[in-house]
Amino acid sequence: MLGSRARALGLIGTIVLLVSACGGTTATTAPEGPSAAPIAATLAAPDRIKSAGALVFCTDVSFAPQEFYAADGTTAQGSDIDIAGQIARYWGVTAEIDNTPFDVVILALQAKKCDLVISGMNVTAKRQEQVDFVDYLKVGQGLLVLAGNPKGIHTLDDLSGKSVAVQLGTTNLDALTAKSEELQAAGKAPIDIKGYQKDTDAFSQLGLRRVDAYSTDSPVVAYYTSLPDNAGKFEVGGTPISPQPIGIAMRKDDTGMKAAVTTAVAAMLADGSMAAIVQKWGITEGVVQPPAPGADTNARMGFDPKEFLDFTFTWRTVLIGALVTTMLMAVLAQLLGIGLGLLAALGGRSRNRAVKRIASIYVWIFRGTPVLVQIALLYYGIPALLGFDPFPKQYGNLPELIGGAFLAATLALGINEGAYMSEIIRAGILSVDPGQAEAAKSLGMTPGKTMSRIVLPQAMRVIVPPLGNEFNNMLKTTSLASVVGVTELLLLAQNRYGGTFKPFEPLIGICVYYLLLTTLWGLVQKRIERKFGAGLSRSEPEKGALSRLAGIGRSTSQSGGTR
Repeated sequence: MLGSRARALGLIGTIVLLVSACGGTTATTAPEGPSAAPIAATLAAPDRIKSAGALVFCTDVSFAPQEFYAADGTTAQGSDIDIAGQIARYWGVTAEIDNTPFDVVILALQAKKCDLVISGMNVTAKRQEQVDFVDYLKVGQGLLVLAGNPKGIHTLDDLSGKSVAVQLGTTNLDALTAKSEELQAAGKAPIDIKGYQKDTDAFSQLGLRRVDAYSTDSPVVAYYTSLPDNAGKFEVGGTPISPQPIGIAMRKDDTGMKAAVTTAVAAMLADGSMAAIVQKWGITEGVVQPPAPGADTNARMGFDPKEFLDFTFTWRTVLIGALVTTMLMAVLAQLLGIGLGLLAALGGRSRNRAVKRIASIYVWIFRGTPVLVQIALLYYGIPALLGFDPFPKQYGNLPELIGGAFLAATLALGINEGAYMSEIIRAGILSVDPGQAEAAKSLGMTPGKTMSRIVLPQAMRVIVPPLGNEFNNMLKTTSLASVVGVTELLLLAQNRYGGTFKPFEPLIGICVYYLLLTTLWGLVQKRIERKFGAGLSRSEPEKGALSRLAGIGRSTSQSGGTR
């Protein structure tokens, strides 16, 4: 028994060492951009930024050309990334990019996950109620349609009765919603608005011909149409709509930050670095010309074998890190789930009414709410409630890969799993003949010793099979951690196609790895089940318990995200 524990601890220790070797998770250092002119040498930064030596920006890195990942999946690039890097150089610190979904960037800022937000964010009155802004550019909204514009879409009015894809939480979505209500009030068909968390996912819907148009900022529209892979596939629907300022956001209570950022932006405008960045990334209001005569206007997105092979089978540090993160998170969350499940199962059998009620409420809450909501609540909601962040980016000298986002996601997955494990363990305990406990009691054994030495060892024959299935599911459910920026397999794929605009290849690639992980675990599970079942025959109570477990455990065919 001690040898097994030592081997298990050794395995976990090895994984942690691998994590340390693989580097960070959500944060990416901004690349070098245009050099700061001498005027910037005396710019003052807030004291806490100087002390930290780093300036952290929350950014949704899926909005080319303003922010997106290079082909390596780790290097953030784009106009906003260069602007962030330039401000940091003015202040003599390092810029770090924390990849955060756009619809929660303000929430992440308020929870002090970062110092500033730079993510192509339009300045609106509603947002100004929550945060302060420093304007740095103006961009308009654009519409992208299929080449030849078969639906005749040139303005928002032309979208009446048509479908359009857009990113959630954006002013583009607000404009579409307002226009749809206006059209409906005028007796016309509303706009069929389809929202997506990632801008790249919204764009892909047009390429797949699932929608009639795609709405985003005009520089993004221009950038997409300029890519060689998109030649002859898309065109701009009309001219840019309503140019609006975009700004860098900061907390209202962050004393001195607004003045410091305002000075830095003014310096960029004065020394020409802002103009250089804008020119480099083509942030203009110009309209991209339609395809030349003879272009293939029926071109469709296809499978790129080279992209698939490069993503899937080229071993990189970031890929190894994502695999290690997935496995480590699954192991730790499952161990936590087993521990909490055992406590809840025993608590549910307690004679103390208060303990029994607490166990019942725990199971009721965490089985009855989505685990995705629980992850977001723990990572974004708890810091806002407590007034401090228990899940910072990094804990002391520990690697960033097992920082706050990793811990929050692991805790949420483990707590959720405990609610399911409690029912599995309870059914396993009930499968043991009550006479065994009575015999132990007559021999003078305490309830604790009876449970640990007599009941639980026999219950394991019933608990182990569904426990194995639960861990199989946990390996897949770790993909939900991407919502808080943990670089596991799913976020790795999203980072890749955020820059290549080819979602199929990396998503198929991570399916290969998920299949590999679950297949290997299936082989281990069979060996464990044979060990616990060797030489033992099931009693009738055990068979009954197995029947009950059919409605409690989750089969391996279920998706981890359907809890």
